[in-house]
Amino acid sequence: MEMIVCPSCSRWPVGGKRDAIVVWTPLDAIAQLETQPIGAVVLSGSFARDRELVEFLAESYPQLRIEQEL
Repeated sequence: MEMIVCPSCSRWPVGGKRDAIVVWTPLDAIAQLETQPIGAVVLSGSFARDRELVEFLAESYPQLRIEQEL
């Protein structure tokens, strides 16, 4: 399953996958990662440019595929 982390998701899921989980904050993303079988995270908007967030996710969830949509 894929999760989309997007601060302003007006185009999701229209342009994205309909079976994706959409969250609006990093804390919501972490909560979902702890409870759902998520294989990939798509970071969008300002979250895609947040190096610390990307590094945290990569270190905390090494099995996770992280994509940045700039």
